[in-house]
Amino acid sequence: KSCMSSIFPIENTRRWNLCIAEPFDGDKYPGLPLYVPFAYQGQLIHMIYGLKFGGKKDLGELIGLLLGKCIKNDEITADLDIPIPLSEVRMKERGYNQADLIASTVARVSGIPYASDVLIRTKNTSRQAECKNNEERFMNVRSAFALNSKWDITGATVILIDDVVTTGNTMHEAACVLLDCGA
Repeated sequence: KSCMSSIFPIENTRRWNLCIAEPFDGDKYPGLPLYVPFAYQGQLIHMIYGLKFGGKKDLGELIGLLLGKCIKNDEITADLDIPIPLSEVRMKERGYNQADLIASTVARVSGIPYASDVLIRTKNTSRQAECKNNEERFMNVRSAFALNSKWDITGATVILIDDVVTTGNTMHEAACVLLDCGA
């Protein structure tokens, strides 16, 4: 109870940001919105770490519950809820995709349809935290995603879900693929 009581959403006026923390010239989709209802601090850091590196899959459901309630309460709607896919290497290491666990619970809570296979990871990238600067993070995820040929997302409004957004490069790269494909 004490852990949960320390996790609360940030004020509504601060939940929407630009996807890219450091915008760059030539961005074909400047101004992509990023919804972040929780600050990466306190117990949330421990929860994310336990989910990603401690095998605590149940924390994905808890985080998804918290995020899903915020999405529902803020009346955010979409046609699809899509997780950021993991590389094959990370999937083998971890055994699950933490963003997928969060996204599936968000879908149950928010009522937004969930699809785990819309995006595919096209290359194994380094961990973003291992990159020295924003430029390295940008290059690390460049061309790392593609649309699964089974899907036609033309005209769809989608919500991309990941566990942590730092510079926004991963989310931005995935969103660009979806936008290029008509979302």
